[in-house]
Amino acid sequence: MIGASQNGRIQQDDRPEDSPLDERVRGVEWFTPQKYIDAIYGVMGGIDLDPASCLEANKVVKAKKIFTKEENGLVKSWAGRVFLNSPKGKERSMFAKKLYENFKSGYVSESIILLPNTCTENKWFKPLFDGVLCFVRGRIKFDSSDSYNEGSPSHGNIFIYFGQNKRRFAEVFSKFGNIMAGISTSESKRRGGN
Repeated sequence: MIGASQNGRIQQDDRPEDSPLDERVRGVEWFTPQKYIDAIYGVMGGIDLDPASCLEANKVVKAKKIFTKEENGLVKSWAGRVFLNSPKGKERSMFAKKLYENFKSGYVSESIILLPNTCTENKWFKPLFDGVLCFVRGRIKFDSSDSYNEGSPSHGNIFIYFGQNKRRFAEVFSKFGNIMAGISTSESKRRGGN
């Protein structure tokens, strides 16, 4: 969660995800910068769906289909190549779970999700370690629907990829940060691990 400090800079908010935010930050949209969208296209070739978006963000994302806050992407069907810059608050975990479940069931063919790296300790995040992760070096300078709140959050971010192009994701996203891919227990045992 983010909050505005007295000096007007964006900072990490230590309150739980469902705490009220400062009025200046509540409802502000944070848009993924163009260079990351270009990298996503470099991996997936396109974006069929952005399930938590708005018309302004889609000017850069250029997804074939978007679901806005009013349309509630959580109650819609997801399919194809999905990019998700997760919403703030309690919805974050619900969107991440839906994306993972839709990938596992085959409705989503490949996906990239953008989350704060502070989410890794949450129980709902654990299945996401099955993907290929890029821990972004430094902080992403997001574009914003409100110039007052434009800038970098006080925490880092992580991109997570699910799909058949794991190597391509690692190649393209390694310029942004460190890449991590899990090894399943059965695979580890085949390689002689404990």
